[in-house]
This record gives sequence, structure tokens and C-alpha cells, in this order.
Amino acid sequence: MSRYFQVSGDSTPNITNTDHLTIILRYVHMVDHQPVERFLTFINISSHTGKNLAGTLLHNLLDQGINFENCCGQTYDNASNMSGK
Repeated sequence: MSRYFQVSGDSTPNITNTDHLTIILRYVHMVDHQPVERFLTFINISSHTGKNLAGTLLHNLLDQGINFENCCGQTYDNASNMSGK
């Protein structure tokens, strides 16, 4: 994996209407310099507030040993909720 990455968070309900936050990383492969997109996980969420989404995303990246300081871009489905978080 590349040192720098972009993270995308998107929430969606499953068949039982339980909301999940999907976390995806995008980066450039260091050998062939091609863009790569990797699904990390689905996480159950109970709130769509910016504070909850940001905290959930940051906690998950930390648990997986991914340094958020190397994040160079972010996208979210509830962009207005995440603005400034």
C-alpha cells in the first residue's frame, strides 16, 4: 500500500434496515502506479451525526493500524453532516 490514501465513508441500510457505515480506502499502488480501491469494513451505526461518523471512522482506522495523518482526501455520503468534522 502507498503511504498516502483517501478514505470514503458511506452509510447504507441492510435488508433488516440496520444502518452500516462502509469504509473504503483509495491509494496508488507503489509498484505499477495504478489506482487501487479497497473495501475495509461495514460497521453498524446508530447515528448519522458528523461527530458519530467521524469518531467511528477514526476508531476503525486506528484499530487497523492505519495512520489518519497520511490521509490526503475524504468523501462522505452525508457531506453536510461531516463538514468541519
